[in-house]
Amino acid sequence: MALKQFRFRAKEDPARRRVNSVDPVFLILVMLLLSVVALLLLLGVSVVLSRWAVKPVERAWKQQRQFLSDASHELKTPLTVVRGCAEVMSDGVIPQEEYPEYCRRILRETDAMSRLVSDLLDVARLRAGRISFELRDVELSLLGQSVCENLRT
Repeated sequence: MALKQFRFRAKEDPARRRVNSVDPVFLILVMLLLSVVALLLLLGVSVVLSRWAVKPVERAWKQQRQFLSDASHELKTPLTVVRGCAEVMSDGVIPQEEYPEYCRRILRETDAMSRLVSDLLDVARLRAGRISFELRDVELSLLGQSVCENLRT
């Protein structure tokens, strides 16, 4: 007589079966939703970091625009004086005996423009690293006198 093997199986509860098994479509949707949320979070962080990184550049551009505006104004003012003096001299509006005064004005303004252009070139050389400084003692009284004389002219 052959022995029969018996296997006992517990009856499966259909409700429990549904809880343990997850619908693959649901898993795909959850993964897709999590991916979209992670992508949006990454995008938000990158926008914040890029704005933070660009602030110094924007500040430098703003300073450069202001500097160029100031420099062009400082050059335009003496040019206006020079042009005005030259026009009244050439048109004969002023008497010839006043020409020397107008010529002195023109010379003063061209000297001012020359100093300004020289200063601008010094700034460019300084930024390029082509200027070195030499520290030395300065007599403050002579420096003060020099400043006062420059302010008078």
